[in-house]
Amino acid sequence: MPNGRPGDHPLTDLLNHGHHPFPAEVEELILELHQLNPKALVNTEDMLTDWLQGTERGITWLKEKLSESR
Repeated sequence: MPNGRPGDHPLTDLLNHGHHPFPAEVEELILELHQLNPKALVNTEDMLTDWLQGTERGITWLKEKLSESR
């Protein structure tokens, strides 16, 4: 079970530990979304693989959430 240490979870790795597990475009979108609405990233486990791989589905999801949060 994740305990907040580096390597436990890609989102906490990025947001809390300054690691870069995601492709640059995805990382930029996640950071912007987190700044506008951190709660938008809660319960997003089903999107992690898409974000880690930088798929169009994952990028589209992030852009839609960003649009909703603005």
